[in-house]
Amino acid sequence: MKRAAVYIRVSSEVQAERASPVAQETDCRDYVESQGYALAGVYRDIEKYRAGKKMVEPSGTRGDRPGLLKLLEDAYAGKFDVIVSWREDRLYRGYNPMLAVLNCINETGVDIELVKENFDKAMIGIKTGLANWELDARRDRTMMGVAARLKDDKPWSSTPPYGYCYVDSKLEIYEAEAQWVRKIFEWRAQGVVMREIRRRLINAAAPMRRNTKHYWGISEIQKRLN
Repeated sequence: MKRAAVYIRVSSEVQAERASPVAQETDCRDYVESQGYALAGVYRDIEKYRAGKKMVEPSGTRGDRPGLLKLLEDAYAGKFDVIVSWREDRLYRGYNPMLAVLNCINETGVDIELVKENFDKAMIGIKTGLANWELDARRDRTMMGVAARLKDDKPWSSTPPYGYCYVDSKLEIYEAEAQWVRKIFEWRAQGVVMREIRRRLINAAAPMRRNTKHYWGISEIQKRLN
């Protein structure tokens, strides 16, 4: 018997009126029962949550939604076989969360089934390619701006990226973190799946920043790769 995980999301009062979390969950539970699946759990992003110093809505463009992160973490842990959601836009509406979800189902073999529409697995490769192309273009634009700031001896941002630190306002490699960045890329290049990379980092007690919510969660590893 297949094990199903239900995912529910609303992002505004207007949206909630159109598809309340209760209505979504009822429809998804009914679908799971009609398919003869075993309900493995319900993951919800239905209220504001803290991201950094502010409270934000669980928009489909955000990849840091607590319910989504837990859903992906459990998918990598093999806790279910299929994700059931009301519609595709409940899972994602932006490139970053879309890549996180599609990469997850590619690596784990977990399926996606939708209550109100069909999910075309044949389109995964095309969607992933387009998302990577757009993110690469954005990254190039960002790095051009970063390079200009560094050329003028200006800090990249108030917080240096993982693997770096500021010395006299200049960005320098911080070896205690940088060695793990190199390890992540090395393992990924060898074809090691994200779940195993996470296990290795945790077992090695690889250091993380204090403000990190999930200790070496899948999204944190993806950030290092991005």
